[in-house]
Amino acid sequence: MRKEIFLASYFGGLGDSLQFSTLPELYSKAGYDVYIWDNAYFRNREIKELVWDHNPYVLGTKSGKWSAGDTPGRHKILNSNCISNWEMLHGFSPTNTLPKIYYKAKSLSSYEDVVLVDLTSISTLYSIDSLSSSIDKLQKEVFKGKRLLQVRFKNDLNPRGAPAGIAHDGIFNCYNLLEDSIEVSSLLNYCDLMNSCFGIIALHAGASHLSSCIKQQNPKLKSVCLIPRNQYEDNTNRSVFIFDNIQYVLV
Repeated sequence: MRKEIFLASYFGGLGDSLQFSTLPELYSKAGYDVYIWDNAYFRNREIKELVWDHNPYVLGTKSGKWSAGDTPGRHKILNSNCISNWEMLHGFSPTNTLPKIYYKAKSLSSYEDVVLVDLTSISTLYSIDSLSSSIDKLQKEVFKGKRLLQVRFKNDLNPRGAPAGIAHDGIFNCYNLLEDSIEVSSLLNYCDLMNSCFGIIALHAGASHLSSCIKQQNPKLKSVCLIPRNQYEDNTNRSVFIFDNIQYVLV
């Protein structure tokens, strides 16, 4: 009889799930049945749909004892790469270096010269002046001649508060800097748009982490993450949420 693994992230964001996205495949190939813990928290249902419902190595949601993910006391630094580090902390040889989704993004027409600009984040505060000057510089030096469109979301990204015990889930921040915009109807639609556009400028949040997955399907995608220097240094030192295929710009 195969042993069961119950996977969950303590926090409910997109990046929080993506950091564990390679584990189900490793566990399944090692002879385990992998489930999402029924007490797992997600800021919105689309995160679970994209990261876990589309993962063929996840058998569903089930009650049990939380046994995989950032369970209390698990995290320490064994590897400088975020994904490899989590794999090693779960008893595997370091196999992957990037997060993974199993949804095959569609190719949409007429977005070849579009750069998505996602200025939403949970918790991290940015200087509006620094963001504005960084975007202006990127438009002149990296995305010259491209059409920058600020991402607007049709659905509430955080429709429900964190459950009891998760006291620091964060505050939703959105910086409105561009007049031209594009509406994203769902996370799956976001994947399709990223897969079809020229580039994306994002804050250090779920959209940037998701773009690391999409770049594995669309290597031509130019992904730039705007991140405060202290946060970049902290995440690098703790081996979390920094991915090799993203260009990080310190603001």
